[in-house]
Amino acid sequence: MNNIENNNLENKQAKSKWNIRKILLVVLPILAIVFAFSSHGSLSSQVSTLTKENSNLKESNTALQNEITSLSSEVSEYETTLSSKDSEISDLQSQIDEIQEYKDSYTQLETNYKKLKTNFTSLKSKNTILQKKYKSLESKNTNLQKKYKTLESKNSSLQEQLNSYDSDHASSYSISSIDDSSVDDDFSYEVYKTRTGSKYHKSGCRYLSQSKIGISESDAIAQGLTPCSVCNP
Repeated sequence: MNNIENNNLENKQAKSKWNIRKILLVVLPILAIVFAFSSHGSLSSQVSTLTKENSNLKESNTALQNEITSLSSEVSEYETTLSSKDSEISDLQSQIDEIQEYKDSYTQLETNYKKLKTNFTSLKSKNTILQKKYKSLESKNTNLQKKYKTLESKNSSLQEQLNSYDSDHASSYSISSIDDSSVDDDFSYEVYKTRTGSKYHKSGCRYLSQSKIGISESDAIAQGLTPCSVCNP
């Protein structure tokens, strides 16, 4: 009995092992297929993700290329601007040089101005002195003019008094008033006038004692002179 039971147990165990093997033979391929499908789905997802990333990278690359093109255009514009700025800088340098020349000229003019100012101050001082002298001379001249007018008035009064004398007294004065230097003039002039008088005279007239100017009678008449009532030229 024991042997039979043992044999039955062994058979049962053998069947169980065989059944387990069958199950494993069936289940393992299924599990492998399931694992393969699950792995394939994960790979597909990864491939899809990588594809999207690649597309995004392409778009980013395109955007970067566009930015590079734009930057290249901006760089070209900046280079053109820099070239223009270089020209402006050159013009500014020329203007600075001109300003420096003007500054040097201004310095020279300022030096000349200071010299002229010094000379002007000196001349102004001299002018002040000359003005004082001029005023002094002007005052003296005024006094002399007053004296001259006084003397002229006295002379006119004396001439009027002398003109009022009778012709009878002329001979008594004519001899003493004759100037020896006037003898030769009698041969070249017809009549004579004085420096300030309004009459013309014969040579030897007493009114010629102060001044004697030879002139023809026609010129004397043309000048508005009238004959002396004393010497009757």
